[in-house]
Amino acid sequence: MQESPLNSPIFKPKTIEKLKHSRNNDKKLKITEEHFRLLADHAQDIIYLYQLYPEANFLYISPSVTKITGYTPKEYYVDSALASKIVYPKDYPILKNIFTGDYDFEKPSVLRFVRKDGTIIWLEQYNHPIYNEEGKMVSVEGIIRDITERRVLEELHRQREGQEKIKTEFFSNISHELRTPLNIILGTQQLLQLYLSNMEIEDPTKMKLNKHLKTMRQNCNRLIRLVNNLMDITKIDSGYFHLDLHNYNIVMIIESIVSSVKDYVKNKDLSLTFHSDCTKRVIACDTDKIERIMLNLLSNATKFTPGGGKIHIELIHTETAMKIVVEDTGVGIPKDKLNSVFKRFVQVDGSFTRSHEGTGIGLALVKSLVEMHQGTISVESEVGRGTKFIIHLPQHTVEDECSLPSECFLQRDQIEKIKVEFSDIYL
Repeated sequence: MQESPLNSPIFKPKTIEKLKHSRNNDKKLKITEEHFRLLADHAQDIIYLYQLYPEANFLYISPSVTKITGYTPKEYYVDSALASKIVYPKDYPILKNIFTGDYDFEKPSVLRFVRKDGTIIWLEQYNHPIYNEEGKMVSVEGIIRDITERRVLEELHRQREGQEKIKTEFFSNISHELRTPLNIILGTQQLLQLYLSNMEIEDPTKMKLNKHLKTMRQNCNRLIRLVNNLMDITKIDSGYFHLDLHNYNIVMIIESIVSSVKDYVKNKDLSLTFHSDCTKRVIACDTDKIERIMLNLLSNATKFTPGGGKIHIELIHTETAMKIVVEDTGVGIPKDKLNSVFKRFVQVDGSFTRSHEGTGIGLALVKSLVEMHQGTISVESEVGRGTKFIIHLPQHTVEDECSLPSECFLQRDQIEKIKVEFSDIYL
């Protein structure tokens, strides 16, 4: 009797179960492949599979290749060597090494390609080799990302850094070159001044010479101020500008600086007032830099306030900071210029016929010095009514066993510093 086909091993229950399981796996695999293709077809980056053996050609390349390179997937399928043809000539050796396996696949490759429209693009490739059972590389798969915009920005950043370095070196060199002749001129001026002071006879010639020497000294001070500002800005940019922080009574420091400029302000027919809501507030600060900040703001207030006006300095303490306000009743700053006052080499009145001297460096330097103290500075102004600069210095101290008492600051010779900072003001 012929055996029923149902008794065949293929129709045994276990075999049938295995077949069902295999069909389910095949179905799942098909779903997974469809899902992968759906993701790849809609990916922004290029996803590819390139066969090397037995015949070199693209098995898959995602549609995004058209947007990135200008060539369609069909063109890559038809011409298997298209990638080698459009790679930038100098980068061809890298591409060749990838397809021959002579490449460190742990690292991404960065190559330039020529788009269909002729423009050059930068592509970052993450490649993965596939080997057969004999250990031979038979294909390469990977993801390719367009990094052209990133490379352009990086190149612009490098160029900007190079330009900044050249500018910094230029300012540093010119500052040193200016200082040498300035010292000679100042030395000569001092000798002449000493010679005239020893002359016993008072005559019109002596008075005239004294006037000319005074003008010479004032303009030398203006140049010194410019050189100092340029050198300090250069040091800040290069990271060589540091604070010498010690604990001082900031109230006494500010009051001393304000008192030291009273004669200059009075000679401009201006009133100068100072008020503090406390007599002592010890904070960590660099007194030379604080003096630089205050003298700059006070000289600006004096310069831009017409005769009969007022300059007021207010100190207000809070739990976390010391607030310093320098307010004047001067010409004011237009609203559209307020955001520019702290920018370098920018002046509110940028015309060639402006009525006041200046280089546009001072307030930029002031802002840098305040921020080096971990503080902030802001400005409020109204044209025709005046300007208010507001500084907040944080309330903190440093471990400073050798700190000098604040009173020592009062004993310093501030006259020369004031002459330099107020050199733009002709009395």
